[in-house]
Amino acid sequence: MTLQELLAPKEMEFFDKHWNRLGNRKEHIQRLQHITGVHASYLTGGQAGKDFRQASIATKMSWAAGRRATKREDRAYSLLGIFDVQMSPIYGEGEQKAFRRLQRAILENSADESLFAWTLPISGWTPRPQNWTADEWGLLAPSIDCFRESGNVTINGQLRTRAFGGCRITPQGVEFPVPISEWYKEARPGNVAKWIPFYNVKVVKDGHRRRDENGFALTLNCWRLGPRRERHAVQVFLRKSGGSSKNTTWRRFSCFELGSGGDSAASSVGAIGMEAAMRLILEQP
Repeated sequence: MTLQELLAPKEMEFFDKHWNRLGNRKEHIQRLQHITGVHASYLTGGQAGKDFRQASIATKMSWAAGRRATKREDRAYSLLGIFDVQMSPIYGEGEQKAFRRLQRAILENSADESLFAWTLPISGWTPRPQNWTADEWGLLAPSIDCFRESGNVTINGQLRTRAFGGCRITPQGVEFPVPISEWYKEARPGNVAKWIPFYNVKVVKDGHRRRDENGFALTLNCWRLGPRRERHAVQVFLRKSGGSSKNTTWRRFSCFELGSGGDSAASSVGAIGMEAAMRLILEQP
């Protein structure tokens, strides 16, 4: 059973192989939540439950994490209806390429930045391309399973308006608008106001803080929900990877974790609304 077959019907009945009735979806709601990872509120159906289409991209991806298919590409193709996108199946292209195409199709039709709220598994991951370190990747995830821990990511918060055009796909990777206020921080040595690059990002890993002189934390338009339903803005860490001074490319690093920007996006990225922005090119392997 695909996720769409589970979620789309308003009513659902279960039968065993001898066609003996086992009950309906509501009667098995807690068991289904445990098995599928889909919160009960999205499984109830009708007016009493939530419309699964309103869940964030990261949350819907988390439901698909860990699921298997006879043909590996079908792990991506089976999600087309869930995300309301169209894409021609190309069997033989491999699961990673199929999932990359799915994410590109989603990005072309949605401004939901939780698409970037994923983490690499600590172990069991394939080698990176040449010249990429073990914790680097692009903004688009290499596998559906990278969203396994993203089920509590929401886009129900105080969204900031990105620069005109938003995120977009380029031949080099993903082009992402970054507000000037996020790229620079104000310093006042000797009472003289200056703007300096917002570098020297501190990242906590295994209890140790380390510093990257060429990186910064990019705050996304999505939040993690805490145990008391408090919201913490999601951040990903970026650093320079090459290119000329005018066409610098970037990569995501420390991909094993997501940063936290505080209780709301407004507190970490400044005032809400349209503002001047730089556009960063995020490489994609």
